Order: sequence, then C-alpha cells, then structure tokens
Amino acid sequence: LPTLGAGGFFTLTRIGTDDNNNSGDLDIAGLLRIEGASTANSVIRGDTTDPDSDRHRLVHVISGTVTLNDLTLRDGLEDGTTAGGGLRSEPGSTTTLNRVLVDNNSAGGNAGGILNRGTMTLNASTVSDNRTTDASLGGGGIFNSPNAILTLNDSRVLDNVAEGANDASQVNGGGIYSDADAVLTLDNSVVDGNRADGRQLFDIGAGAGGILADGTVTLIQSSVTNNLAVGESVSGGGITFRPGSTGLIDRSVVAFNVADDTSMTFVSAGGGIASGIGTTATIQDSVISGNE
Repeated sequence: LPTLGAGGFFTLTRIGTDDNNNSGDLDIAGLLRIEGASTANSVIRGDTTDPDSDRHRLVHVISGTVTLNDLTLRDGLEDGTTAGGGLRSEPGSTTTLNRVLVDNNSAGGNAGGILNRGTMTLNASTVSDNRTTDASLGGGGIFNSPNAILTLNDSRVLDNVAEGANDASQVNGGGIYSDADAVLTLDNSVVDGNRADGRQLFDIGAGAGGILADGTVTLIQSSVTNNLAVGESVSGGGITFRPGSTGLIDRSVVAFNVADDTSMTFVSAGGGIASGIGTTATIQDSVISGNE
C-alpha cells in the first residue's frame, strides 16, 4: 500500500454486498499479501459518512492463503444479524495477521471485530474497541467458529464489548468466543478490559467477560485481566469453560475480573473462572487473584 502518512485512510466506498468485489468489502479468493507501512500510516476503513445500512465489513477471505502486514482495519460495520464487522474468513482458508490493528468495528450479529471460520494466526497484533450489538452468542473482539483454529502470539485483545440480542438467552465472550470443537491458543498474549453485557431492555444472561472457552483452549504465559461479565445469571468474569471443553492455563495470570449480576434475582459466580460440568481444565504455575 502507498504510504499516506498519519491520518490518511484507504476508505471503502462501494456500498452493497457481494462476494466478487463489485461492492462492499474486499473479497479474497486466492494467494495474497497486503503490505502496509504501519498501523498508523496504512489504514483501511469503512466510510463513516455513509448511512449504517450502506456500510459493510472490510475484508472477506473466501478461500486461499492471505497475509496482512503492518496495517489497520477499522470502522467496518455489519448490520442486522450478520457476523464479522472487520474481518471474516471462511472454512479452508488460512489467514495471518502480522502487526495488524483491528479496531472500532461493529457487527449486529456475532464477532464485532473478527469472525474466524478457517485457520487464523495473529502475531504481534491488537484487536480493540470492537462491538457486537445484537449477538445471539457473542464475541465482541473475535468469534472462533466450530472446527476453526485460532492462534494469538504476542497479541492483545482489549476493550471489546459483546452485547446480546433481546431474544437471546445469554451473551458470552466480550473478548473472544471460541465455539464447540474449535481450537484456541494464546501464547504471551493479553485479554484485558473486555465486557460481556446482558443489560439490554430486559436483562439477559452473560458470561465470559474475557474468553468463552469451548472446544480446546490453551493459555501459555498469557493474562486475562480486568474483564467484566454483567447482566442476569452471570458466570465467568474472566474465563468460562463450557461443559465438555478442554483447557490448559500454564504460567498465566487471571486477575481482577468481575462477574456482576445486576438483576438482583440470580447469583453471579466465578469472578475469575467458571468451569462447567465435564470440563477438563488444568491450571499450572499460574496466578488467580483479585477476582470478584
């Protein structure tokens, strides 16, 4: 990408939805590398001057092998119940983000920032300030779909919010929602300041302010801190291990997370970690402290 300088944006202005690059997002179905100068100087963004109904996500990896280097994806938007506000990948695809910022994207459905349905790796990247507004499941920052593989190395998931649909029973994974049969690995990474929020017109259940762990989830030398699950019948301020999931927390920190039931009707549980029946979770050489 040409270097535009700080404050310069590559703005996507073609309205509409398709999978062949006539409108909407950038559709990729092959081998491609997009090379930026830095997260400050190479910014691909949605057109915030357009009505919300005309805006779309930014990048859609339909198939192939895609690498994004040294750039920012911001201001993408999916209305209705569509998932993946900033970046979406499909089954069979391989996507790698190196030194990429995914920021301030929004989805009406799940996956405010990133929807991963294939194999995705984030290296030295940040997913921050993304949001779901009407999610049936959650994943304010990232949603890792069933059978998908997601790896975060030296990366951060910060200040994302999952808000649930009023007809949903529960919203989970303010930072990351990793679904059944998916694989999630965090190595030397941080999940901090995220929120799963069930306080809509009527309180709904909420859990996993930081990470919703289904399938197989591994944390190595990582931290889950300052996350919040709030609403009705709340569990897992930091991490929720779903029944039947497999988890490993190794040389990691789970601290200062909060599970807060605001309905005054139910009891909140698991300020740091909530573990479901049939979960196999191992915690070794780690710190769990200051959760509420």
